[in-house]
Amino acid sequence: MAVNDVFELKVFQDYNALPRECLNVYFFIQTSISGVADTLIDAFLADVDPLVRAWQGDGMKTSFLECRNLFNVTDFAARDVSADNLIGGLTEAQMLPVHDVITFRLIRTSRDINNGYKRYSGIPETAQEGGLITNVDAISAFEDLAIALGGAIHAGTLDADTFEQVIVKRVRSGEGTSEDPYTYRLPITSDEAVTSNPASILVNLFIRHQNSRKN
Repeated sequence: MAVNDVFELKVFQDYNALPRECLNVYFFIQTSISGVADTLIDAFLADVDPLVRAWQGDGMKTSFLECRNLFNVTDFAARDVSADNLIGGLTEAQMLPVHDVITFRLIRTSRDINNGYKRYSGIPETAQEGGLITNVDAISAFEDLAIALGGAIHAGTLDADTFEQVIVKRVRSGEGTSEDPYTYRLPITSDEAVTSNPASILVNLFIRHQNSRKN
């Protein structure tokens, strides 16, 4: 709702009809006055989600999105798109287990903040050999997605109305003792927010295993 507001966007995907089995969390910073949580959902569905699903098996389906402005409790939105048939683009592709993921690393620009990561399930068995992605179409699709993850998306009434993906540093409180351990949370004001645009996006073509797809 205002320049430099930060938005959290949660995107849930179904895996072989298991509802909301997979979750990725994105953070965007607003670069213009126009645009709210609902328009960010529209922009993500138009510009980024198709690139995620392009290489996934058709057992994956984007089903639900939640978006909120971290600095404005009245700016939030949710969208159930489970009836829109937003499935993976590789039809009749047997997929690897849900804990097998492709990892995109968002490289930080400062040591004050950690790298960001996006991990995606839905890898077709035919896209890999021995745990390494070898399919040239899949690799090309990963490159397209990496560009989208590192760039701006249009979410407003004007061409200049954009949101840029960022890495967000958690705010630490506590003394780090057994009586008062450290706790971490997302910023709730612009004054305490520390963000970084990704310097680059690296794709690991080796398949990794993750115990939980909801983190």
